[in-house]
Amino acid sequence: MNMNKTSSILRDFRSRTGWSATEAAKRLSITPQYLSRCETGSQIPSSELLEKMIRAYSIPLEDAIMLRDAAGYEQRPTNLVPSPTSSQNMQVMLDEAAVPVLFSDVVLVTSDPHGIIISAGQKNFADQIHIVSRTGLSLEHAEKLYAVLAMHISNLKKNI
Repeated sequence: MNMNKTSSILRDFRSRTGWSATEAAKRLSITPQYLSRCETGSQIPSSELLEKMIRAYSIPLEDAIMLRDAAGYEQRPTNLVPSPTSSQNMQVMLDEAAVPVLFSDVVLVTSDPHGIIISAGQKNFADQIHIVSRTGLSLEHAEKLYAVLAMHISNLKKNI
């Protein structure tokens, strides 16, 4: 956890919005004193507040990842159901009509000791990126996804 880095990033992005500390605190539903402690490095914001700040300040994806790392928050959730082993099969049935398809303008792929993380985002009119999907894959599953994607891309190119 790097409190100085976290606080300087937060101060910098708040100042880019043009908001005073009082206005930002009001928009974030926190006290100006709490925001001041976060911006001076005497307190790290909760993960929920940090996510709220990232959205409110329109912090780009790469900076948001760096900010989460500096604050000491994991990039991947820890409360997930464990992935099935290769000897298990897991099938999830979704009502396709009820699940929207969100096409993305930006895809960022990162890795950590647990595997591959794919973040998909959409740009708004101000060229700010908003994450619409994040998926973590073990190395084994990422390799399978790579093979399936390569096959689909090849088939699409044949039909063009």
